[in-house]
Amino acid sequence: MSGKPGSQTVSFLVFGDPEEYAAYEQLVAAFEAEHPEIDIQLGHIPSQGEYRQRLATDFSGGQPPDVMLLNYRRLLHLPRKVAWNL
Repeated sequence: MSGKPGSQTVSFLVFGDPEEYAAYEQLVAAFEAEHPEIDIQLGHIPSQGEYRQRLATDFSGGQPPDVMLLNYRRLLHLPRKVAWNL
């Protein structure tokens, strides 16, 4: 929860080139305009390989993002204890 009563913060992690990131920023801005009680913390990692490593680290540490891009085939590359709890 963020500082405002009744508000929520949602973490959203994406990867991609600068143009893709700009598109996600626009989507987040539009969503937040319609849902002012929700604050989206958009994270961006340009490299897909670094992105997958970050997800594995975040899941292993028990603090994955609330929303992420993930192809179902990549679930098997996450730590087993994490993948089966999704």
